[in-house]
Amino acid sequence: MLDLEKYKAIIFDNDGVLVDSEYLSCYALNVLFDNFFGVDIGKDYSRVLGTSDRYAIKYYLKKHSINKFDLENLILEKGKIYFRIAKDKLKTFPHLERLLLKLKDNMKLAVASSGSHEKIIFSLDQIKYRNYFDYIFSTEDVSKGKPNPDLFLHTAKVMNLKVGECVVIEDSINGIKAAKSANMDVIGFTSSFSEEELKAAGADIVIRSFMELLD
Repeated sequence: MLDLEKYKAIIFDNDGVLVDSEYLSCYALNVLFDNFFGVDIGKDYSRVLGTSDRYAIKYYLKKHSINKFDLENLILEKGKIYFRIAKDKLKTFPHLERLLLKLKDNMKLAVASSGSHEKIIFSLDQIKYRNYFDYIFSTEDVSKGKPNPDLFLHTAKVMNLKVGECVVIEDSINGIKAAKSANMDVIGFTSSFSEEELKAAGADIVIRSFMELLD
């Protein structure tokens, strides 16, 4: 188990770590492609979990050979669908608030998410966790989102910390790859992928419950 006290900051992903929302994001993608193109994108979202809406939409457009589209409008519409279906449905994970209360006075707490700033704030306000975090970063803050390391490097830079002083908590393979590419330690959380998959992606340790970080 990693010793959290050796770090100066913990960086949390949002979807699948702070809020149990990955299934809602994926459902919104399904609705989007059905509404606009009459396409069923299926139920395997492993390639796009942890990425931005832009990345995910472009992935499925290419996969289904869709050539005529307004990408910016699709991104906007996907957001509208998500906010509509997620309102009053978002929940956090057991023991997470206890962990945040334990850590908040001893280190910096940040969110670094592939979602938009609007989506992150929407999520944190739904679960009433916004005040726990010193920094909130979105894929909108960098030129390349996860699985590229840019978002985590930007987060460390703004916090005025070295990458080795930060540890990341991620639920997705793309998020873990991004953090490891930034040379940060990563805790994998099994809300979206199995322990074996997260370890194979590079997670230093894997937890099934936040209780494991409270010991």
